[in-house]
Formats: sequence, structure tokens, C-alpha cells
Amino acid sequence: MFRRNFELFVALRYLTAKGKETFLSVITLISVGGVAVGVAALIIVISVMNGFETDMREKILGTTAHVQVYHIDHQGITDYEAMAEKVRAVDGVVGVAPFVFTEGILSSKDDSIGVAVRGVDPELNREVSDIEDRLINGSMALTVREDEGVPPMTLHGPAPKDGIVLGAELAENLNVDLNDTVTLISPQLIWNPVAPVPPKMKNFRVVGIFDIGMYEYDSTLCIVGIEQAQDFLGIEGKVNGLEVKVNDVFAAPEIADEINDAVGFPYYANDWTVTHEHLFTILALEKTVMFVILALIVIVAAFNILSTLIMVVMEKTREIGILKAMGSTRTAVVRIFVAMGFIIGLVGTSVGAVLGLVLSYLLDRYQFVNVPAELYGLETMPVVIEAGDVIVVCVVAVGISVLATVYPALRAARLDPVQAIQYE
Repeated sequence: MFRRNFELFVALRYLTAKGKETFLSVITLISVGGVAVGVAALIIVISVMNGFETDMREKILGTTAHVQVYHIDHQGITDYEAMAEKVRAVDGVVGVAPFVFTEGILSSKDDSIGVAVRGVDPELNREVSDIEDRLINGSMALTVREDEGVPPMTLHGPAPKDGIVLGAELAENLNVDLNDTVTLISPQLIWNPVAPVPPKMKNFRVVGIFDIGMYEYDSTLCIVGIEQAQDFLGIEGKVNGLEVKVNDVFAAPEIADEINDAVGFPYYANDWTVTHEHLFTILALEKTVMFVILALIVIVAAFNILSTLIMVVMEKTREIGILKAMGSTRTAVVRIFVAMGFIIGLVGTSVGAVLGLVLSYLLDRYQFVNVPAELYGLETMPVVIEAGDVIVVCVVAVGISVLATVYPALRAARLDPVQAIQYE
């Protein structure tokens, strides 16, 4: 214990040199600062990347189902009510709802925009989606009641009683608000031997506007009643698939396998880890790449530690020789320099961790950094601090700092006591 305390005492004295050797203390502070900046940058960036991944997952899974059931040839499902009962019986399933999906062009008096159209049953949709909680205006009442009043005649005929719910960005781009009329147009032409059949058109009344917070959804998604969507596509009595909500999103792959067993061929279930695999793979890859890139800051700081310890060896050659002449072993000298690197790394990492956590908290609390929604799908920079990532960053930073001591420690340990004492 005394030997270890002695080595730690010597390491601290070397790092806090005074008088003529104050320059070494300045270099030490620079090394500590380099480690602190690197650790803080790593914690902030990793927390932001975690925030992006978590925020996207929550918003995507809040809007779309955890598991979706389809016909293997995408021919749709006719007996979907009976199949929904089979799916509800699977352990872990908390909600099932049929849906119809298509693409079209939504037109207003000012503009026309390509959209993704989902036909849903508002009552059942509550079981699998929280999009109703994202409404900023109106409701999910997709059939307008007579006593609510009807807008005046439109360019395409009588005012519609069928409702549609739009994303906030989509409503803004179309310049429409509640009770305005929009027209859904099928972009497909049906040809016959005589003449082409014009695209199908259907008027809807805007009854709700939602804001999910993801530009991709808010600018392209619209929701109509499932019967209206079936009529528009000409698939009465049939749906494209079933949406399933489970009690544990991370158990979705296992639950999807159980649903496959329950519904049987020719139907199959896809979970969110498959349907959004590329997105979350890219996010995980970006997080890893950013970690590696920003770890270079810590490596640069390690070079500062290396240069500091080499200067200590040069400045303290005589003292090292005296220590060895008094009986200190090579191992003891190595421990002194390893302790110096460990102290620099530990202090720098501690300061950097505190700084990174504080800045991450402030960024999450006050959201003073905005991002282009068109590029990243999010309007603000989300932050999620995970203890595991902070621990990994701190361990890596201290480890790199200790590794930087290897060369100067071995160089000091190889000094010959007689030559070292005669150095000056």
C-alpha cells in the first residue's frame, strides 16, 4: 500500500510542477482539456443520435402498426374480421385494425400534391395508432353529420359529407383548413379499345389536421374512412391488410412469428424491424461512425498526454535516476507514469462527462438548435442520454489516456541510474 501511495504521490508531484517547471503544469492542463473536450463532444453527439433513433421509432410506431399482416400475393384480405379474431388471440397482441392503402393526387383550389392515402376504421384504429392524439385541429370523425352543416357547392359538384384528415404540412401546402373541400384523384388511366377512362375522382371535406412531427408523414399522409377508400379503389369487402399493436415493441419479431402460425398460408406478418430495417440500420451505422470520428478528438488528446510525459522524462531524468538508485524498480517507475496518464485521463474524462451531460440536458430542455424538417424529418434536435453509452465513452477515454503512457513509461524505466544522475 505504501509503495502504491508513494508512486501516486510522485505522479501528482510531477503533474503539478511549480517554479521553473510551471510549463509542465500548463501542458498538463492542456492535456486534461483535450480529453474533456473529446469526452463532452462524444457524449453530446451520441445522445443526439440516440434521440434521433428513439424519436423516430416512437413517431413511426405511433403512426404505423408494430406488425402488419398481408396476403402473400398482395391480393388483399376478404375475411379480415375472422382473421382479426385469430390475431387478437395471439399472446402479446393488444390491438388489431384493418386498413386500405393507396396513393393518389390530392387537389385543392390552390395546388395538387401526391399523397399516401390510408383508409381506416376510426374506432378500431385507436387500438393500433395514436394519430388521434396528434390532432391539432378537428377530429377523426370521417363521416360528417347532417347537423354540422355542409360547405357550399364546390367546383366538382355538391359539397362532400365524407371526411378526410390531413397532415399539417400537407394542409399548409394545399392552403386548406377545416371544412374546406379537397379532391382525391387516382393517377391511373384505365384503357379500353375505344377510349381511355378518365382517372377516378372523389371529393372529401377536411375534418381534422394532425402534426406527428415527422415531415415525411405530415407532408404526404392523409386518412379517410375505410369504406370510402374501398369504394375509391373498387375493392368493396376487401382490405389491403391488418395492423397489429403489441405490448412490447422489441418483442414484435417473436410475436410476428406467432401470428404467422395463427393465420397460416397464404398470409404472412411483417414486424417493424423488417419494414423499417433500412432506416434503423442507417441510424445505427451513423451512430457508430460518429463515435469513431469523434473518438479521434480523444486520440489527439492522448498525443498531448504522450508529449507531456515525454517532456516529464526529459525534465525529470535526474530525479528518476535518483529514485532508481534509492531502490525503485523498473515496475515502480512504469507505475508512476501510468498513474500520471490515468490521473490526466480520469480528471479530463470527469470534467468532460459533466460538461457533456449538462450541455445535453440544456439542449434537450431548451431546444436551442433547430434542424431542417425537410432534410431530417424532425423539427427539433432530440436528446436521449443513455447511461451505457456514457460509461463506454468514459472507459474508452481513460483507456486511451493510459495507453498513451506506455512509451514514456518504458523509456523512463530503461534509464540507467548512473547516467541519469550525471544528466545535469
